[in-house]
Amino acid sequence: MVISEQNWDNITELDKVSGFHGIIDSFEQHYKAWNGWYATTFPEQEDLVGEWNDKLTDFQKICVLRSLRPDRISFCLTQFIITKLGPRYVDPPVLDLKATFDESISQTPLIFVLSPGVDPAQSLISLSESVKMAQRMYSLSLGQGQAPIATKLIMDGIKDGNWVFLANCHLSLSWMPTLDKMIATMQSMKLHKKFRLWLSSSLIRTFQYLFCKPVLR
Repeated sequence: MVISEQNWDNITELDKVSGFHGIIDSFEQHYKAWNGWYATTFPEQEDLVGEWNDKLTDFQKICVLRSLRPDRISFCLTQFIITKLGPRYVDPPVLDLKATFDESISQTPLIFVLSPGVDPAQSLISLSESVKMAQRMYSLSLGQGQAPIATKLIMDGIKDGNWVFLANCHLSLSWMPTLDKMIATMQSMKLHKKFRLWLSSSLIRTFQYLFCKPVLR
């Protein structure tokens, strides 16, 4: 069996834990069987070798998988959660953007946390059309040199009741503290009731610290 030194150290340490005593002996006695399990594409779907499949609980089997095939642990944990709690705990909720908008207020920005390959722009455009704000929605992708334009869009939006969508905030991190202060100032300002500030960003630490404070603190 060709496994990394780290993986073998993991299984050696696991042998010291109650419930796993003797698993190292099993590796030595059933070399070919364990090698076959280790080399399979989806080991989490295969029975463990010998008595260990019946001896271990589902969670203990995950510990064995984590020790030897950490590349499959997320898939295994997903199935474990589905089995124990149900699929609703792993299925991402469908975002109801209209309901989110209906609950929003002018003073509080609405933030899209971006996943790889996801662009919320079209959904936001569709929403603006459905609530008759398409002609008053202004979008800007942030980056070098865009801060003055973004500031003007926000100030005009506050006054005229526009929607302002600042995309990719993670590309303008140096300006984020300024934006944070602007949002703080907005809390005590008289804003047009139709004004909304929409932001999108990858969840990097600087953005998270400034705009997701209730989660962190």
